[in-house]
Amino acid sequence: KKNVLNSVISSISYLCSNNLYRTQIIDSPILLLVKKAMIDFPDYSPLQNCSCAILAYLASTNQQNRIKLMNLNFLPIILQIITNYQSNESALGNACSFLSYIANSD
Repeated sequence: KKNVLNSVISSISYLCSNNLYRTQIIDSPILLLVKKAMIDFPDYSPLQNCSCAILAYLASTNQQNRIKLMNLNFLPIILQIITNYQSNESALGNACSFLSYIANSD
């Protein structure tokens, strides 16, 4: 199950790298899937890395996205990743990027 979820989340992460798809993704139930996967597989670093990348891309877009992500309660998950993935530069970098966008919100 986690490999399939990782493939889906990896594909979503790739889509999020293109600003054209971010509006569709932020307004879809996909984020609930991402959140559930992050909670269900906290020790699976490829999934956590791609999930953090999705959140960072979405948070970088605008204040409305940051509010939506905060309302979906992603912050505790991100803080846990920062704690647990200190030796994984990619996951840590994406988690910190998300945190930075949230911290610099209006």
